[in-house]
Amino acid sequence: METFLFMGSTGGAGRTTSSLLFAAGLTALGFRPLHVQVMTAGRQPAVMGLKEVPFQTEWVGTSQDFLAGEYVSWHVGQHPNCFPIIVDMPAERIRNAFVTEPEIRILLPMREGAHEIEAAARDLRDAQEEHRRRGRSRRNTDSVPPAWLLPIGWPRGLRPEDYATILGRRFAHQEIPGTFPVIRPGLRGFDPQDLTFSDDAGRFRLTGEQWDAATNLAWGILMATDSTGLMNLAARTRGRHEVIVDTARSK
Repeated sequence: METFLFMGSTGGAGRTTSSLLFAAGLTALGFRPLHVQVMTAGRQPAVMGLKEVPFQTEWVGTSQDFLAGEYVSWHVGQHPNCFPIIVDMPAERIRNAFVTEPEIRILLPMREGAHEIEAAARDLRDAQEEHRRRGRSRRNTDSVPPAWLLPIGWPRGLRPEDYATILGRRFAHQEIPGTFPVIRPGLRGFDPQDLTFSDDAGRFRLTGEQWDAATNLAWGILMATDSTGLMNLAARTRGRHEVIVDTARSK
């Protein structure tokens, strides 16, 4: 079962927003995804209590030893007809156990701003280094990276070399990886107040513009992460959406 982990060592709103829009976009492509939100103490699940959510949702507390994946696996087992699996993780560094699992795709949402960019670059480097160190992945390590950067709110016109230049600066005095896997154009920026995911009646709702962004995001992630089987299924119901996927190469 292919699983998409939305991870990162800073913030949380970007991961939650992009993971929920990804789940919504997958439903538009004909899938029945399961969205699992891993919660820290004192937080409420993002769609808790909402009616008419178009995909299945669950939540897991961090006190439940998520490292073993037992509780997420249990929830997955309760929804055998749901796929793929989407997990919204809390803020933390990349966990070693995930990096070489062949069916796991790690997505690192990256907003603009020096701190956000530096954190995303560091998280990507951590994933790449652990991937090389362990060297036990069943994937073709030359063609499929362990993690992908997902720009949120970045200008649509940026080229792969632009991302490589921007990200390369954040690796100052460190070994620069050969490639920066970037999903372009990523997710457009939305005002947080426009992404409450609910209407006055407490139902899950997105605007037409948000549905379009969600569908483009879903298709782009499937393309970028080499999820061939999912892409073939999605192609049967997909409309025409402009998506660009590239790997930015450092100079």
